[in-house]
Amino acid sequence: MRKLAVIHFSPIELYPPVLNWLNYIASQPAGEIEVRVYTMTLTGSSGWFIPATPNIKIIRAGKSGNGRAWERYLNYGIFYLATLAKMISWRPDIVLYYETISSLPALLYKKYFRRSVRLLIHYHEYTSVKEYEQGMSLSRYLHRFEKQMYASAAWLSQTNEDRVRYFTKDQAGVGLPPLHVLPNYPPAGWKKASVGDRLVSRPLRVVYIGALSLDTMYTRELANWVLQQSGNVIWDIYTNNMSKETRSFLESVDKTLIRFRGSADYFSLPAVLANYDVGVILYKGHIPNYVYNAPNKLFEYMACGLDVWLPDELKGSQPYVTSGIYPKIISLNFSALSLFNWQAAADHTGLKWQPADYYCEKVLPALWQQVLAN
Repeated sequence: MRKLAVIHFSPIELYPPVLNWLNYIASQPAGEIEVRVYTMTLTGSSGWFIPATPNIKIIRAGKSGNGRAWERYLNYGIFYLATLAKMISWRPDIVLYYETISSLPALLYKKYFRRSVRLLIHYHEYTSVKEYEQGMSLSRYLHRFEKQMYASAAWLSQTNEDRVRYFTKDQAGVGLPPLHVLPNYPPAGWKKASVGDRLVSRPLRVVYIGALSLDTMYTRELANWVLQQSGNVIWDIYTNNMSKETRSFLESVDKTLIRFRGSADYFSLPAVLANYDVGVILYKGHIPNYVYNAPNKLFEYMACGLDVWLPDELKGSQPYVTSGIYPKIISLNFSALSLFNWQAAADHTGLKWQPADYYCEKVLPALWQQVLAN
């Protein structure tokens, strides 16, 4: 039986694409592979992911959180040392790590303990050269180590073609493994929530799911616009991740029009989103990672049959803008929402129903074949 180690520094519960990957593995024929996932403990939560098969085990070391610097680095050390020690003992023959911050145990294991291990790498986000240079010193040092080891990897993936292109440009002169696109799509089962004859409601029900910020997102602009609609639009927010300033601002406005709904479990989203007409994406595109981005929530909203409104700045999302069909994917200027004709945007008259066709089961087989390869 093959042994796959998955290394994901941040708690996997915060990263739905990892959960979808583990569920996909669980759906494959039994007996092919044993999986151990090394991740941090999700502080302050008891809602830990439970794999669908005993062949997948979650091993946690260190605690997530934003404590003092010495506490954070202590947890980094605990995670890296514990993960490496357990891998040396277990001896996996395939290692998949996510993001630079997760790389150290995988790279040390391959370089010093098992050179024949099949190394697979995936990046949830694109990090530019400037961001590595100006960011956390640990990530900068780990990325230097990564570049020394890239050529020995069997797979490296980004979430879209734009990110692959910019990553390749950044790594000019560095030996690279085969590069792949691995989008972050939701499960095919979500399609059951899509209803072709859905009627747009009044008031219009708008929803946002995910982290929220005043600085890097159009949170203030959308909130002010919703208030100006005098009850014709209601905006619900599902989040457990926002700054104090963002919370303070949103709590100062009319709570009957802009409503906090707490956090929502990822796998409950189809039921949650069935109650809304429009899903919004609010990134300002302040760094290349967001400019060349097709966010998870774009495909999640689409899968559940919602129209989507997204900022013009998101070049990576522009290929998904629709015409003549619904759900509608609309790109607009969030800095000039007073000019936005939302009544026309929400009108589906004469449009053809065409459900989304972006599901993880369509893209994960390529990674699975890499795991099974000799």
